[in-house]
Amino acid sequence: GQKLTAAGADFVLYPQEVVARQAILQVKKQYANRVAQRLFSLLAGWEGTLGIITHKNPDPDAISSAMALAEIARQANGRTLAARILYEGNIGHQENRTFVNLLDIKMERLTPEILSRCTYLAMVDCEGPGANNDVPPQTKIQIIIDHHRGGKHPAPQAAFTDIRPGVGATASIMTQYLQE
Repeated sequence: GQKLTAAGADFVLYPQEVVARQAILQVKKQYANRVAQRLFSLLAGWEGTLGIITHKNPDPDAISSAMALAEIARQANGRTLAARILYEGNIGHQENRTFVNLLDIKMERLTPEILSRCTYLAMVDCEGPGANNDVPPQTKIQIIIDHHRGGKHPAPQAAFTDIRPGVGATASIMTQYLQE
């Protein structure tokens, strides 16, 4: 590489690195496709109400992830599955409130009554009940999607779990699902 650069090459390619990167990219794409299809199939078979719970004081990552999951649920089964986006705490930062208001995002405060009306529960941008939320730890959650893994709470048991600490945001995971 140094000899080629010294001889005037603008860019040096190492075929083994190019092939290795492409192989890794294809494996990641295959994984994302498989996981997205599993989520879509799961939602397609459900009837009732899906409560999508964000963490306390939701930020744009949590809000947009909840919106994406609601859209995937609508695409998978819009006739018999309704989605409600639920949150606790406050949407405290002005820019987050503006985000919700500007996009007219329907979000409801999580109450025990609303929780009991949901046939299925999903958590986005939190790793399970009791992790940055006041959802009782014994609550049965069907879907958990997050990019955090704090280890302070027991590993969640859900029909669908996708927790990827190496990803920068839950919204990035949701974007992959939407792309697939």
